[in-house]
Amino acid sequence: MQVTKRAEYAILSALYLARSRRLCDINEIAVSQNLSVSFTAKTLQGLTKAGILISRRGQGGGYFLARPADKINLLEIIQAAEGPIAISDCLKEDIACNNRNCQLEPVLRQVQELIHSKFESITLADIPGSGVISKKSSRPVILCDFDGTISKQDVSDTIFAKWLNHRWEEIDQEWHDGKISMVELYEECWTLVNVDKTELLDFIDKIEIDPYFEEFVQKSRSSNIPIYLVSDGFDFYIEQIMGRYGLSDLKYYSNHLSFAGGRPVLEFNNQHPDCTLCANCKKFIIGRKRRDADYIIYIGNGLSDRCAAEHADLIFAKDSLLRHCEEKGISCVPYEHFGEIIEYMKERSII
Repeated sequence: MQVTKRAEYAILSALYLARSRRLCDINEIAVSQNLSVSFTAKTLQGLTKAGILISRRGQGGGYFLARPADKINLLEIIQAAEGPIAISDCLKEDIACNNRNCQLEPVLRQVQELIHSKFESITLADIPGSGVISKKSSRPVILCDFDGTISKQDVSDTIFAKWLNHRWEEIDQEWHDGKISMVELYEECWTLVNVDKTELLDFIDKIEIDPYFEEFVQKSRSSNIPIYLVSDGFDFYIEQIMGRYGLSDLKYYSNHLSFAGGRPVLEFNNQHPDCTLCANCKKFIIGRKRRDADYIIYIGNGLSDRCAAEHADLIFAKDSLLRHCEEKGISCVPYEHFGEIIEYMKERSII
């Protein structure tokens, strides 16, 4: 019995998609394995038919994994590429054996079942270099968005909606249309927010967080996995809300908001000059964390999380971030609350 070259390249192509965590066109995949496009096309068609890959046709199309890498085993890839594994002709389903008293057949069948079992027990995530965490010995770090991810609502948007009324919708639309940057949006909105510090704090104290987030922090810490909050919002309300839940020791990266003469003063310390989508560049923060960690877990929900998700290793996504990942073929784990994230990470011995 020999695993064919087609099966080997099928595994390597699936592994490439697992590492890429996005939609890849057929030319890119073929080049990654030094193969012809026609050979790669036949291989990927077999994997798609078996439900291992999803293909997207047309301009900007390509392939991405239909399931997380730890849910795809080598046996199904091999069989999708070359058909059922049989170590002897007598064990092939379409060949009838006339020797009903064969003493060798049970032994061969037992060996074949062992081979099947071994290949079935190995997933893409178990292959070194897959980019998927599988052991606690690796150095993971968790980066987590705040607004709408930890907090039940986007705090800045809620503040603007309350004090700016319809003007907030107009400014927000200008940003969505690319007419202004996020920094410009914040500067204009906070200039129009007519509220003192005490009134703002009273309003912020009514905002709640995900009911499972405290448990998530506890379990991550017990597994020695560092957690950092990465927010395109402001430290003023992050500190207030986290302090109310006894989580003020969580480290975070955000924009800075203070008051001087009763008016808000803004500072943007992690802004990327080429990015208008965010005021606090989360991709830049991921790059810094790569110095100390070999596996980035990112949790988010919104537009400011898009760049970060494209550079993380494991992405938990909901709302507009989930739609973005699905449209771009970026591998992610959908979630509604942190309880689901806890269960996913427990099942994979991450926490």
